[in-house]
Amino acid sequence: TTTTTTTTASNSDGPSPSVSDSKATAGLPDRSPLEGTFVLDCVDLSAFTGDPDVQISVFGVYNIGQMPPRESSAPFSQEFTYYIGDPSCKPIASDTFAKLYQQGKVSFYSTKEEKKQPSVRVEWGYQSGTFFFPRTRAQAAIIRDLNSKCPCKGAKPGTWVAGVYRNISASQCERVPAGATGEHVEFCKEISGDAEYQRYQWADDTQTDVYVNKGLFDSTEGWSAKQNPINTTARLHAIPYTGNRNPKGCDYELYEKCNSPIEVTNRTCSTCDDLPNHLECDGCIWREFPDKKWEACCPCFYYEADKHNDDNWRVPC
Repeated sequence: TTTTTTTTASNSDGPSPSVSDSKATAGLPDRSPLEGTFVLDCVDLSAFTGDPDVQISVFGVYNIGQMPPRESSAPFSQEFTYYIGDPSCKPIASDTFAKLYQQGKVSFYSTKEEKKQPSVRVEWGYQSGTFFFPRTRAQAAIIRDLNSKCPCKGAKPGTWVAGVYRNISASQCERVPAGATGEHVEFCKEISGDAEYQRYQWADDTQTDVYVNKGLFDSTEGWSAKQNPINTTARLHAIPYTGNRNPKGCDYELYEKCNSPIEVTNRTCSTCDDLPNHLECDGCIWREFPDKKWEACCPCFYYEADKHNDDNWRVPC
């Protein structure tokens, strides 16, 4: 989510190329530059709640799909889980304050700036999502505000209701008026289909993890290196991919090595995610499982999934 209140979408370099325009992919690799699953570090938001007794943190996971040949966009999904009561974003130690799942298309554009450290311009096009705000006293004000600013009457139910999952398409929401400001306006812009603009930069020579800048709804500001510099504290960690998912590969010897850390990780992440995408679980399991054993133990993750009929362990390893 973002904190900007701008409403227009303009491009100082001229019209944005269409996703089928070959010029849009100039200088980019044949695959989606951000293909894979990425985990954003847990962020403690307690300082922004205005209430010293309310401790809220947020954990984000992104999945970027394959970019078709000669195209400059790819499907994406993202999930942000807001926890209350635990600054480390551990599902077992927290109650859910909010859960926001969104999907759409992300488009990539080469950049003319920062020749020493080139970045890639990104446009997030939100199309639909699933949203949940538990039935608590803290959510009452949020629900009232959303029903005032973006009720999305075309979606069922016709208004926001605490404790109810809402599946919403952008076309079912009213567009946010130009110049609108205030709390939750950025969220309302996203779910109603306003595009969000960012830049990203490889964090190191391995070209796996990336740094990003703040997402803004004005392309001139969002893509500007001067007005909106890359934030090197906002790192998206790429989950290592091996493709070694055959549970038959989890033989007796490997099971002995992997079973104990699987059990420890499961105790922390067992209450994660009740959405079909399982992104919260993907991020939690990757974060809690020992790095050195991740790739080797991938077959045992899928053995665990089959053994206990637990799809949370079908992680992108």
